[in-house]
Amino acid sequence: MEILNLDPTQIKVREGLDRYRTDMGDLEKLGESIERLGKNILPIIVTRQFELIDGGRRLAACMLKNMTVRAIFEDVKDDYEFRELEVEA
Repeated sequence: MEILNLDPTQIKVREGLDRYRTDMGDLEKLGESIERLGKNILPIIVTRQFELIDGGRRLAACMLKNMTVRAIFEDVKDDYEFRELEVEA
C-alpha cells in the first residue's frame, strides 16, 4: 500500500452523495494534533480520481492548517461500494 502526501485541495467530495457523518467536531483541536505530529497518522482514503471515501474530518483539519494530507487509494466499482466503504470506515 502506497501512502501519498497530497494537497488537500486536490481531494473532491462527491456531489449528490451526502456524507454519512455530518458533525465535524472540533477541527481546530484535530488540526493542532496533526500539526504537532507533523502528519495525519491515519491516512484518508480516496479513489484514483481523488474523490473522498473516508477521512472528511482529517481532510478538513489539514485544510484548516494548510498542511498536506496523507492518503491511500481504494478502487471502487460503483456508488453502492463507495457508500459501503464510507459507512464501514
